[in-house]
Amino acid sequence: MISQIAKAFPELPIQVGGGIRDEETVEAYLDAGVQFIIIGTKAVQEPHIINDLCLECPGHIFVGLDAEDGRVAINGWSKLSDIMLLISTYL
Repeated sequence: MISQIAKAFPELPIQVGGGIRDEETVEAYLDAGVQFIIIGTKAVQEPHIINDLCLECPGHIFVGLDAEDGRVAINGWSKLSDIMLLISTYL
């Protein structure tokens, strides 16, 4: 379905996130016309993969972090990691 949307609206920048756990999935989305890939859980569990993906797919990889009570949530919000997220506000 994503490929059909990308073909129908080539000027539309498409981003996809959620459940992306391996390089093959990233490649499949990029081949389907997705412009931006958002990775969360995998970035927390295996941060080295982000470096590898950024080198292979420059400009297409983003990290999205969700937090609850200051802790980074993973696995679709089903678990809280031990990583604390500090938020700073600039005015």
